Amino acid sequence: RRQFLKDGQSLDGDAVAELVLPSYRAAISSCGRSQRWRTALTLLRQLEADGAPPDAFCYSEAMSACRKSGAWEVTLELLEELNGKRVAPNPFITSNAIAACEPAGLLDQALVILRAQKRPKANTICYNAALSVCATAANARNRAEAKRAWQEALRLLAELEAMGEAQMAAQAPVVPRGRGRGQPRQQQQQQQQQQQQQQQ
Repeated sequence: RRQFLKDGQSLDGDAVAELVLPSYRAAISSCGRSQRWRTALTLLRQLEADGAPPDAFCYSEAMSACRKSGAWEVTLELLEELNGKRVAPNPFITSNAIAACEPAGLLDQALVILRAQKRPKANTICYNAALSVCATAANARNRAEAKRAWQEALRLLAELEAMGEAQMAAQAPVVPRGRGRGQPRQQQQQQQQQQQQQQQ
């Protein structure tokens, strides 16, 4: 761990964070844009070694670098890591984690991560990421799984509308391929209403 001095005096943790955090944020963000996920992780660890715990922005950018590079497992590991620290997941962290579930078809895990988000008004990007996972899962060879993914997508769209995000729901990157593909929005809503009536 490096020692930071000012006027010959050793700086405390908050002062160190104020000194080094902006530079680390910029560097990790650059890794996200260039998909250098290993460098992003190295910077994240070095920031901790310098006595300045990474904040939500640093984790979000590091997770983005991992996800964009195809290292989806590492993205989810970072989510687990920050859950054990005093770092509250923001919508960008959550959406990166949800999107990381898509390549492996981890629909259930994506939904668990979405439900753990405690700020519903900031969840539109998270919902879009979850809807994208649904769209991919709807292409599963297992017809039961494909049908479930389609039903989950409709449920998420309904939740978006209930949150007052009707415009966002209308523009969401769904309907999933397979069942319901290419259907008009009005027809989708009618099918959803029918399903709800059958469940009552």
